[in-house]
Amino acid sequence: MSELSAAAYVQEKRLCIIGIYDSAWGPIPFSHGCACETEDGPIDVGMDQPIVVTQAIDESQKVIMANIEREKMRLAAEELVDRTRAGDQNAAATMILVRQNAQKGKGRAIASLKMMLKYAQSKDSTIHGEASTHPAKPNAKVIRVLDQELNTGTCPLRYRSAIMTMLPSLSMLEGSVTLSNGPSLDKDRIAVVIEKMEPEEQKHFVTGFKNWRNTSIKTDDANYRLGRIFGLARSIQLVRLPTTPIAILSKAAGLELD
Repeated sequence: MSELSAAAYVQEKRLCIIGIYDSAWGPIPFSHGCACETEDGPIDVGMDQPIVVTQAIDESQKVIMANIEREKMRLAAEELVDRTRAGDQNAAATMILVRQNAQKGKGRAIASLKMMLKYAQSKDSTIHGEASTHPAKPNAKVIRVLDQELNTGTCPLRYRSAIMTMLPSLSMLEGSVTLSNGPSLDKDRIAVVIEKMEPEEQKHFVTGFKNWRNTSIKTDDANYRLGRIFGLARSIQLVRLPTTPIAILSKAAGLELD
């Protein structure tokens, strides 16, 4: 995956950008919206756009990158805490240096120290005698953002943008379960996802969709993998129906339960 993957569209005079930043600590999801007085529809950020769209993209990019940098700092701070607790002397030395710089009034060090303290306290604190939950890992955040996008309205642009930018960062199981908890994966909704694909890409998607159980097919094709995710997600949705046999998901389980 490239360092940054994003999709953009305009809906009701607002430019919406959603995507993934591939950091050293894992995928960081982002989304942002701002006013944009232009027609509704998808935006190709790599092409020349009207000035109003260009200005909106530039405005959004500043906010997005600032949020990404803050998230990278948080993940780095948490990693330092974990490594120090595991006995990493280099990490411990780095933490001491951060604290010294914070005492000197350096803004970035102050922010990083606060993040480290917050993380360390959250792992040490207890609620009703039980340890507090560990802060969400990057993939868990991607899942939450994708869940939100899939379950907010029925706009095809919003749905397709979420699918194409978020799913590549998830495992097949993560992506399939998340999709299965979203809208019904009927033919029309699947058509929305693949409508912009080239014929050969659509062919790979459909092959993956039909053969999602087949682990013997070895290919790195992204569209085949996406098709497998949809195939499993669709099967999960079908199994949830009271009249559908469990064998549609697992033949072995079907022999025991159906």
